[in-house]
Amino acid sequence: MLRSLVGSEMCIRDRDERESTFKPKINRSSVKSQRNQPLHEISADYHLERTARREAQRAKQMEEEVAHLTFKPKTNRNNGVASKVSAMRDPAGYMQSLKEREARKQAQEEQWRLEKATRELAECSFTPKISKTPKYIKPERVEAARQGVHRASRVYPVSERQWI
Repeated sequence: MLRSLVGSEMCIRDRDERESTFKPKINRSSVKSQRNQPLHEISADYHLERTARREAQRAKQMEEEVAHLTFKPKTNRNNGVASKVSAMRDPAGYMQSLKEREARKQAQEEQWRLEKATRELAECSFTPKISKTPKYIKPERVEAARQGVHRASRVYPVSERQWI
């Protein structure tokens, strides 16, 4: 039985080979391009080659664009000019200059505030009439009143207490 299966398969193969008319021809360039590398390696190599070609083409295009440019600026070379900010050479001096600048800025702001207050007060016409304190009021009480200390809240030593 095994022989009959093998024989029948051979008959089928022979008949298929006789009936098939398609016989592909392989070009010489196809034969040359066949590599003994796996497909993923061929794909990676192709990608690298393509990237290199693109970069070369971009570089060539940039060179052509630059060749057409005619403007060349004339720049001054000031080799003897030093920077005002010499933080790298003298950090302590730089920090000192920053502090001085900040102090000047604060003084200017304070001056502006005073000028603004003066301008606002110049518009005011009211000036209160303040009379002098009568002589019968003790100077200590005047000072206490200015400080906001009331007679009831003041603590007197025992020697100063007056008993009525």
